[in-house]
Amino acid sequence: MQAYFNQMACRYRGRPITTLPIIINIELSQAYPHMKLKTSNGLQTMRLLAQDRNEWRTFTRRTTEFAEATDSDEPEASSG
Repeated sequence: MQAYFNQMACRYRGRPITTLPIIINIELSQAYPHMKLKTSNGLQTMRLLAQDRNEWRTFTRRTTEFAEATDSDEPEASSG
């Protein structure tokens, strides 16, 4: 993850790249609007949060609930 953020200095033109950190940032910002995972500072914040087991459990539960709610809001594609 640290290497990913080190290479993010250059910006790309065109459609945004879909990577795991980008998806995590989207879900994270829905559950915790004040938290971002866009730089190595955000990664460090996540590492500090993960050191407290109870805080991490609460954090992951809430983030997962928001992600599941978002997935259930999307219309399903018809199979017919």
